Amino acid sequence: MEKIHTKWSVKGKYVVITGATSGIGLAAAKELARRGANLGIVAVTRQKRMR
Repeated sequence: MEKIHTKWSVKGKYVVITGATSGIGLAAAKELARRGANLGIVAVTRQKRMR
């Protein structure tokens, strides 16, 4: 993965991610964790998803 230069940092900050169990949400969660963010992950349960 290429390194992206940015002026802001997420190190030590709290980030809430919805849909972080798959797809782009999972990719975002992994990258934010790699950058030092504290994650709160919100996911829908399988029973709710099947409704």
